[in-house]
Amino acid sequence: MYFWRVEGLKTDLATRPMSDREALPYLIAFVALSGAAAGGPPQETYSIWDWLQVGWSVALALFGTVYIYRRNGGERGQQFLQRYLALGWVVSIRWVVFLIPIIMLYAMVVWMGDTWQTTAPDALFFAAIEVVLYWRIGWHTHDLARRTAPSDLSTPDS
Repeated sequence: MYFWRVEGLKTDLATRPMSDREALPYLIAFVALSGAAAGGPPQETYSIWDWLQVGWSVALALFGTVYIYRRNGGERGQQFLQRYLALGWVVSIRWVVFLIPIIMLYAMVVWMGDTWQTTAPDALFFAAIEVVLYWRIGWHTHDLARRTAPSDLSTPDS
């Protein structure tokens, strides 16, 4: 299981398909973290921005998955689920490590006070983080798809 080396993972995936057994740890990690994140931090009250943020996250998960599917070649693509789970895991780990200092700084500047209430800037900040995450997973998925089927996927990066 890869945790950091996205290029090494892409090289392995380009040389041979990932078996279901090899993809299982990525699926387990994804399901475990999704379950943990679903609860979110407990709050006494939820603002409209909390609910909008949840709605955004669900919609982005759906549309982001379709985007990544298309970046993998759509119907002509290969090993979509294995690539999505493995690349999504590694890109997410890297993204979280990159974001920790940014979120800490954001928290020190914005979240001063005794109580926490989500505001529009907070929701937009986290929405932007999510968009970039899906874009990066799509970028790496497309790069891998071009390596394995260059004649079918010769579209320019977007």
